[in-house]
Amino acid sequence: MEDTFDYLQLCNQNRSVIDGLSRTDYWDYPKDAIREALINAIGSLNEPTQAITPQMQKMLDCISKNPDITDEELQGTLGVKQSRLYTLANQMKTSGLITVTGRGESKKYLVEK
Repeated sequence: MEDTFDYLQLCNQNRSVIDGLSRTDYWDYPKDAIREALINAIGSLNEPTQAITPQMQKMLDCISKNPDITDEELQGTLGVKQSRLYTLANQMKTSGLITVTGRGESKKYLVEK
């Protein structure tokens, strides 16, 4: 963790303002913020993410109302492209929110209870 913090601090640009004999350093990001972000990132590696975004909630609602909904209909309802729908479905599948069965025309999305 120390090595990662040191590397991040190397990437943290600073600038100095010299006023007479005094010098003040300003960092892009405070050291405390970098340390906190690093601790949060490492701490969240062991926790499954259960945060449901508004887009995920909308997809869950669509699937609940119409279990036979197609990818094209979901794309239109959510206003996303196919690649985003694929990523969103994978995130929800990994989180245990939905189950995806079949491929192509026979693909079905099922909401996990």
